[in-house]
Amino acid sequence: MDTHAEHFAVFQPQSAGAAAPPLRIYRGRPGLLGEQLAEALDNPELLEGSWELVHTFAGPAADTDDAVRQLSGASLRFDRGNLIEAGAWRILPLSGFRTN
Repeated sequence: MDTHAEHFAVFQPQSAGAAAPPLRIYRGRPGLLGEQLAEALDNPELLEGSWELVHTFAGPAADTDDAVRQLSGASLRFDRGNLIEAGAWRILPLSGFRTN
């Protein structure tokens, strides 16, 4: 599995009684891995300087299929097979990301 990318879509599956954050897209410095983004999301000090939030969707993604549906409305390509499950986070490396 390739976890290298410039952009990553990030979401947390919704759990009973807890509000999940919205689906977001981050851009990382060259060479950073999706697993490193998960670590940075758990420790916001690591986000600063290494990761840039480039897009936030209107709502959370309930699961991977919901994240894929939301992403399909944007002008991007991604390989669903590269889903990274890291703690509470689900991360999809994106290839060729650009906004409409």
